[in-house]
Formats: sequence, structure tokens, C-alpha cells
Amino acid sequence: GVASAERYRDYSSISDGFIDNTARFFIDELFPFINSNYRTLNYRIVIGPQAGAVFSFYSLINHPDLFHAYILENPFVGQNRELLFNMADEFFNKNLTFNRFLLIKEENNNNPLNVETVSKFAELIKTRAPHNFRFYFTLGEPSGYFVPPVPVKE
Repeated sequence: GVASAERYRDYSSISDGFIDNTARFFIDELFPFINSNYRTLNYRIVIGPQAGAVFSFYSLINHPDLFHAYILENPFVGQNRELLFNMADEFFNKNLTFNRFLLIKEENNNNPLNVETVSKFAELIKTRAPHNFRFYFTLGEPSGYFVPPVPVKE
């Protein structure tokens, strides 16, 4: 995990540029450090709950080469719903091929506005999914975990 002094500011504050500072940190500092000090593969996965999910989705549509797989849990909290939706609308309208994986999980007992928003995003993505883009959306019962276990099939 990557710690942040102000996670909602650093991972979900789009209009004031903090989220871009976080992306630049990953691109310019974190990944080069990891790749030069550890054996790595050229495949990165990001898992983000809430604010981390906003950063992950923002990265998907604004820095599409940053990660290869995205797992979002209870995303789209906060003030960025409309801004992210417009970005997603433009992004998924122009990309014909995009070899990435996206899983969005939402718990059905969350704020009704959050559930409605994630369902709207899921519908947009499903109707415009680029070639080679693997997208899964689940709306399910509460797991009781801050970051619920991710279902994995062998």
C-alpha cells in the first residue's frame, strides 16, 4: 500500500490537481524506485477502496498505461461524480481497443446516490467497452470488511 497524509485530498481531489500530483509521484518516483530495486514484471494491479477507487478510475481514463488491472471497491464517493462521468464518457467514446481489466464492486447498503452513480458508470462502460477490455461489475451484500475480499477464479 501507499500511505498518504491526506488520502481524500491526494487520491480523489481532481479539480485542484492533487490527484495529478499523486499520479506523477507514481510515474516519476514510485515505479522507477521499485523497478530499480526489486525484480518486477511489466504488469501492475491497483486495488482501491473509496478515495483509492477514485484515484484508480481516474488513472484508468487519464493515465491508461499506469496500471494493467483495476479493482475498485465502493467508488465514486465525494464531489467528483459528474467530472469523472464526463471524463469516462469521453474516454470510452474514443478507445476502440484497450487491453485492461476493471472490476468494480459496490455494496448495496451504501448511500443510494453512490449505488446509483456506480450503476450509471457500469452501464456506460458496458455499452462502450473497447475491444479486449474486460469489465466486471458486482452490486452485492455488505462484506463487513473495509476492503472486501476479491473473488478470484482459477
